[in-house]
Amino acid sequence: MKEVKGFTFIELVFVLFIISLLTFLVIPGLFSTLKKQQTKQFFTTFDADILYIQNSALGTQQHVRILFEEDYYVIRNNRTKEAIKRYYPEHISRITKSNNRISFNDSGTVISPFSYRFEDETTTYKIVFPLGKGRHYIEKQ
Repeated sequence: MKEVKGFTFIELVFVLFIISLLTFLVIPGLFSTLKKQQTKQFFTTFDADILYIQNSALGTQQHVRILFEEDYYVIRNNRTKEAIKRYYPEHISRITKSNNRISFNDSGTVISPFSYRFEDETTTYKIVFPLGKGRHYIEKQ
């Protein structure tokens, strides 16, 4: 008789059990990492968009502004009638409902200084435009 080499059914089930257990432990961590990266990318893009409208307004009479909607914001340029729409990630929501516009004057200063709040599942983010300052900052709360 020839000797048969291979794995028994019990050994295969045991290996599959270990692989599925490791999968169940790793996947939730991947989803939280994905959400953190989406949040980081959203605020990086939002920061760049604010600097874009500020630089567009500097020294010109262009009226470029950011308008907030329920689940997205729009960068609107009145002169070229250009509009760029950017959606919030699904897990981020805008808390501030009263002031829905960011715009700058020709010296690069924000027209109506205000704080905007966004939140995800664990953190609240505050975008602050200080009075009389040209810059803004984003802080976690």
